[in-house]
Amino acid sequence: MRSFIAVEIPSELKQRLAHLQREFEEYRPDIRWVKPESIHLTLKFLGEVRDDYVDVIVEGLREIIEGKYPFSLRVCGIGVFPNHKRPRVLWAGVDTCEELISIQEAIEDKMELLGFSREEREFRPHLTIGRFRSARSNIGLMRAIDSYRDAELGYFDVDFISLMRSDLRPDGAVYTRIAGIKLEKE
Repeated sequence: MRSFIAVEIPSELKQRLAHLQREFEEYRPDIRWVKPESIHLTLKFLGEVRDDYVDVIVEGLREIIEGKYPFSLRVCGIGVFPNHKRPRVLWAGVDTCEELISIQEAIEDKMELLGFSREEREFRPHLTIGRFRSARSNIGLMRAIDSYRDAELGYFDVDFISLMRSDLRPDGAVYTRIAGIKLEKE
């Protein structure tokens, strides 16, 4: 099964991002929107995982999370990867914090020990809200995106890390939580 490790976000934040999708749709962009219910913060993409290996991954995540406390993240700003001239991904930014970086690095290290390839790109926390179907730029859309460059979109608490399954379908991926590992309360 195709899998990844993520932080799920609350429905209120998903609704705010859906509102932005509708606003940006006015510019008729060539974008495939991520379904609001599917928006999440990816910590590590694993790719294909054998069903009999899920318990090993979950146990590895438990080891990482043990002794970690819940924390808050701020969602701030809208942008594109890699740039305005050749946009591929429309995202909402997530501020980095020590707790998030520590958990993400520990996940990367543990999953490498379990046989998963290490991500070569630097971790840039974000919520993907759309993927451009073509690389052509839309000046009106880019100006609208720029107007949200520093916009405060909200905060959310991280109190568990999820191992997710990704099923690719013609109308977009469907994500299902396989396991949730809870961060301990203080």
